[in-house]
Parts: sequence; C-alpha cells; structure tokens
Amino acid sequence: MTRYFGVLLVLFACGQIDSLEAPARTFAIDYEHNCFRKDGMQFRYISGSIHYSRIPRFYWKDRLVKMKMAGLDAIYTYVPWNFHEQKPGVYNFSGDHDIVSFLQLANEIGLLVILRAGPYICAEWDMGGLPAWLLAKKSIVLRSSDPDYLQAVDSWMGVFLPKIKPLLYQNGGPIITVQVENEFGSYYTCDYNYLRHLLKLFRYYLGNDVVLFTTDGSGLPYVKCGSIQGLYTTVDFGPGANTPYAPQPTSYDYDAPLSEAGDLTDKYFAIRDVIKKIYFQYKQIPEGPVPPTTPKFAYGEINLEKVNSVLEALDVLAPYGSIKSAYPLTFDEIKQYFGFVLYRTKLPETYSDPALLTTFINGIRDRAYVAVNGVTQGILERDKVMSINITGIEGSQLDLLVESMGRVNFGRFNNDFKGLLTNVTIKGRTLANWTMYPLDIDTAVINGLLSKTSGLNTCNFTAPTFYKGELIIPSGIPDLPQDTFIKFTGWAKVCYLFIF
Repeated sequence: MTRYFGVLLVLFACGQIDSLEAPARTFAIDYEHNCFRKDGMQFRYISGSIHYSRIPRFYWKDRLVKMKMAGLDAIYTYVPWNFHEQKPGVYNFSGDHDIVSFLQLANEIGLLVILRAGPYICAEWDMGGLPAWLLAKKSIVLRSSDPDYLQAVDSWMGVFLPKIKPLLYQNGGPIITVQVENEFGSYYTCDYNYLRHLLKLFRYYLGNDVVLFTTDGSGLPYVKCGSIQGLYTTVDFGPGANTPYAPQPTSYDYDAPLSEAGDLTDKYFAIRDVIKKIYFQYKQIPEGPVPPTTPKFAYGEINLEKVNSVLEALDVLAPYGSIKSAYPLTFDEIKQYFGFVLYRTKLPETYSDPALLTTFINGIRDRAYVAVNGVTQGILERDKVMSINITGIEGSQLDLLVESMGRVNFGRFNNDFKGLLTNVTIKGRTLANWTMYPLDIDTAVINGLLSKTSGLNTCNFTAPTFYKGELIIPSGIPDLPQDTFIKFTGWAKVCYLFIF
C-alpha cells in the first residue's frame, strides 16, 4: 500500500569510502559497505510514489516535474496488470495505459524509477491489480504456484517485462530496481515455490544485473513468508485493510503533498523545506519556480434531461443477448468482470401483502436495485441489507440490477466473486428460471446508442437511469479547456460519468 507522492524514503547513508571501478551505467547494492552504488559511486536517493494509472496522460509531465522540483531523485510506481489486460490476451499500452512513455518521460525529467511490477500490487486498486477474469476458474488459487495462475502470470509477464527491459538503468533508462510481488508475507498461502517461480521469470526477461527486491510488513512472520534468497528484502510501515467490505472510489490522494487535481499543498512545501535542510550536503534542490497549480474554471450548472432507464434501454445495453439458468450465475461465470448484470425472473405467486425477498449471507455482491414490473422496490447491499419487502401478482417481472462496486484488494480474496452468489427466496421459496443480461454500458454510451432507443416501453423505474446534458462554455473563456469539478447535490448515487 502506498500514498500518491506521500512517503519519502531516504535509503542507505553510505560511509565515506573510495569509489569502486564500474562500467558507465550500473546500479547495485554494496553489501560490504551498506550502500547503493550508482555508476560505481556511493549513492542515496529520496523517492515519492505516483500512480500513472490514476493520472490522465496529459498531466503526467506536470506531476513528475512537481515531484522533481520538491527535491526528489526518484519515483516509485505500481503496474496494475488488469489496467493493461482487461480481457485475456488483449493488451492495452496506448494513451493513459502507455507505461513505456511514462517511464521515458520520467527519464527525460531526470527522475529514477523504482518499478513495483506485481503481478499483485494491492495499491487500493481493484483486486490488487489482478485481472478478475482469473476467477472464471473457480478452483484457482491466486498468488500461489497453482498451474492455472502461473500460466496467466507467465503470459502477462512475457508481454510486459520485455517492454521495460530497455528502460533498465544499465540500458540507458531510469529503472534502478524492480519489486517482485507485494507484501506477499501477509498472504495466507506462504508459497515459496511461487516466489521462486517469479524470481526465475524476472531474471529470464530482465537479466541478472537488475536489482530485484520484495516488500513486506515489519513483523518477522511477514518477512519470513515474503522474502526469498536472491531478492533484496525491504519492509514497509505495515499493511492494512478495511473491514467489513468498504468500496473505494477511483479518487485516491489520502492527504498527499499533491492533491488529486495536482495542486500544491502545505505538505508539499514542508517536504521541500525538510529536504533542503537534511539533504543539502549531497545535492541541491532544483532551481527555478515550482510549476503552478493547474488552471480551473467554474462553468456553472448543467441542466440534465432523462434519456432512458436501464430497463428501457436493455436491448442496446445487452447487445450480446442473455444467459438462461435455473439458478443465478455469478458475473465471473458469464464472463462479465465489472459493471452491471440484470437478473430477471417472475414471481411464482401473488403477494398482496409485503413478502420478504431474501439473499443469504454473502449472497449479494455488491449492490442490487430491485424492481417489480419496472417499479422500484428497494436496494439489497453486501454486508448491509439482505432482505426487503416486495409486492406483486403472479407472473410479474422481478428484476435485480446487480452492480459490482470493486473487488477486495488485500487479504484472502480468492472468492470475491460478483453478482448473485446464492439463491434468492421470497417468503422462504427459492426463485428459479433466471435470465441474466450482462450490460455493456461503455459501448452503448460511446456509440450514442442510448439516444436511439425511443419507442421502447416507458416504465416507472426511478432507480438507474441515464441523463445527458451540455456544458456551455461562456464566451471569453480561453480556448484551452480548464479543469473543473462536478458536484451532484441531492443525487443518491452516480455510477457512471461520461464526458465527450
């Protein structure tokens, strides 16, 4: 776990010794003298964390320059596997996903890189960076020497690691060290064969000269299970996790020196002052002004109009059709790894008086909007609300629109499947004959399909609904778009936001 440019690391205060002979570009650990050696010379650095995957590419340079101007020598960044391979064998290294360009930019700015390459990263990221499609095989044991898991890891690393090899320090790039796995000592498997496999894999693709390391909690049991001979062992300030289930938004700055908007905070200047005081004998803070905060503008209110409810737009939201099953299937079983699935069945009899609709403990993941014939009945939610009262006549259409709100990223999460994990009952009677519609909302919105669904039956479904509006830029505003914030006062929940 880490904070966005949040923790400074001052590593290895070397003793004053004569420099060792070395080739032009090398980075190594001198165990005899307890220091790092860069190009044969004793070396220390101060680093900060930045998550390229959480920052638009347009702002990479802005954030990196601000870190450099704070006095940092290096950055460390996580590589979320599922950011680059959302579907098996389909890789994305373009645009905001172009990690190679990010690393090259850091090099141009003069920042070294500590690369935390995974395959697991935690980082308060969905499933710790592991792709959810791994769970399509229910018996898989993640972060272990399970052959199915290792096969997927080998395929991913066989694509990713060759991309970063030219960016290793000895090859002219900025990467001085590479972390293998993350806080593995805190994971229940304690599988040394898994770590040995990763070590061989990283050495095969990156060579024997790069410094590889592990990071674990400060307790002896963590280090015992998370370290392995051949990798440099480090400890952090202690891992943690939120329980019970607490979904996190994509927002992530946690009181960082740079806010999520890239603004300089008091903490930023305090850190810069401290570095000036304690680091002056080794280096100077870069001269020149710190880049200013990003320009922002209040564009005013946006009037929204209803387009369609989810039920009205079901034909275009579920272009691949439906799946039928006697009992509910999970997202993972129907290969829907995020977003929404609509579960549909019929009431088996008439319920004039409120009847209790119930899921079992851990049966709903993570949130379900319940409607009968398009009329909202209530919401079921993981660990909170597992039963609601509904009414309806025999044969009425019962819909549960289930939302995945993110997968557990730390701890034992092999079974964090999504959707309806157990049967649903009404007055103790198990409901059967389900039809499931995996929703492809991104495609429908991006292709403008929602505006073409007029003619569908309008229903009184007041829950999930699509709205659209236009942002009017007042005259006299500079042509360059400026940052702004969106506030949904009075709204219950906003799940998707698209800006074109």
